Amino acid sequence: MRWLVRRLVGDADRRAIENDLRELYELKRRDDGAAAADRWLRQQEQAYGRHLLADRVASAFQPRSGIMSHFWRDLRHSVRSLVRVPALAATIVLTVGIGLGATTAMLGVVQAVLVNPLPYADADSLYWIYTDNAPFRFRFSVVDYRALEADHPSFSAVAAYQTSRATLRDADTAEEIAVRSVTGSYFPLLGQKPAVGRLFDDTDDKGGDRIAVLTHAFWMNRFGGDASIVGRTVSLDETPHTVVGVLEPAVGPFEQNTAVFTAERWPEPRRKGPFLTMAIGRLEPGVTPAAATETLHATNRRLFPIWKSSYQDEKATWGVQDLKSRVVGDIGPTLLLVLAAVACVLLIACANAINLLVARGLQRSRELAIRGALGASRGRLLQQVLMESATLAVAAALVGLAVAAGALQLVRAFGDNNIPRLAEIGLSGSTLAWLVALTVAAGAMIGVVPALHSSRLRMDDALRSGTRSTTDGPTARRVRRGLVAVEFALATPLIVAAVLVLVSLDRLNRVPVGVDTARIITGAVVLNGPRYTEGDQRAAFWRTATERLAALPGVESAA
Repeated sequence: MRWLVRRLVGDADRRAIENDLRELYELKRRDDGAAAADRWLRQQEQAYGRHLLADRVASAFQPRSGIMSHFWRDLRHSVRSLVRVPALAATIVLTVGIGLGATTAMLGVVQAVLVNPLPYADADSLYWIYTDNAPFRFRFSVVDYRALEADHPSFSAVAAYQTSRATLRDADTAEEIAVRSVTGSYFPLLGQKPAVGRLFDDTDDKGGDRIAVLTHAFWMNRFGGDASIVGRTVSLDETPHTVVGVLEPAVGPFEQNTAVFTAERWPEPRRKGPFLTMAIGRLEPGVTPAAATETLHATNRRLFPIWKSSYQDEKATWGVQDLKSRVVGDIGPTLLLVLAAVACVLLIACANAINLLVARGLQRSRELAIRGALGASRGRLLQQVLMESATLAVAAALVGLAVAAGALQLVRAFGDNNIPRLAEIGLSGSTLAWLVALTVAAGAMIGVVPALHSSRLRMDDALRSGTRSTTDGPTARRVRRGLVAVEFALATPLIVAAVLVLVSLDRLNRVPVGVDTARIITGAVVLNGPRYTEGDQRAAFWRTATERLAALPGVESAA
């Protein structure tokens, strides 16, 4: 500590310090004894070094300009002032924080689902090619896709897939999984890359061995990320498939909830149907969707007479829709409605915070008047009140960050069957940018009105009167009544809409479906593969299954 003192102060100051300590030591020794004086001196020497070091560090970071000096001073004063009113501060931080978090989460969902492009190469040029039989749009048949594959002048590439369920079996377990049978052009069209091994290409459409590509999530969950899976054989519906690769981790909505991709081995069609084939294409540069539609109509007109015996609807033709609209569907209005609702919650929270801060400003009007009488300008008083609002807004933003993260996790956990592009929803950089922007806007809202109201108080009236007469002034009453009116105007439609939704759901749950569902449980088994190709094999399975289920303890009957 003595070495520290020598480094931190000059020789003259150090000698003055030592002389002062020596005089005080002698006084302490005479009054309390040598032992007490020695202890005191050691404490002083240790404390002095620490205090000097802390002072130098604080001086190094102390702002030199007047504005920044006022800023840090007001920040410390704001924190101390808010600590003295914990109930008010906690109310504002929690209510505004919940509003910020909910609004940020919904903005993140809306941006991920409705605004961001699909996570594929040049996604804006990808289109769904469908059978158009107004007002219905449905998929292609294999006949349609083969004709499109042979003649697609408006598209640089086309691809197709069919989705099904299959049983993946190994030595110990059998598991039903989602399988997507794709053409060799599927992965190149979407611009996807392998994590391990390779993906399919056009050469895989020519037949040959049965091959498969695993999705990254299924590879990790089922095979523990074992890279040696490439080259091994897996059984899908009793048919062996050789694994040639694993898809990259970042996948889009087309790969969501899919476990395995297989190279298509669709049998040669004998009729036009069934319509189970999803066709997608990439428009040639400079070709408009309208021009592409004309070429598709021409191809369909040439195809129709060939297969007229199996499909006789002359009104049906082909059409295109951008792939993003196809994926998103009609979820947009619902998401925007929920976003508007949580934005109203944020506005209600801000109005409530403004009301509380105006009331607090009126209660502390005497304090502000004294500061003004001592020389504080209106700008300095305004800066102090704004600093308190900014401090509350920053604390609310931290609460909002936690609320937004939790809300997005809930959306991902429970939105699987209702929200498309679910895998792309998360706490991203753009979501954090929304939180910052909302925090700035909320901080301005809850800061400007109380600050202007507090800075306009007449010092002479505030000093002569107590807080009661100032609080009951006509201006304060008008401001607070207006804020209460705003809160009611925002809250009333939300409450009405919430009650209507709850009543509607309750009535839907009470609608009789014509079946007595009490004490009934259901299960599903899909009999795929060569073991159950014949009807008697399937009938024998169900007969044995129902007999064994009926024999289980607690089962009254089975069907």
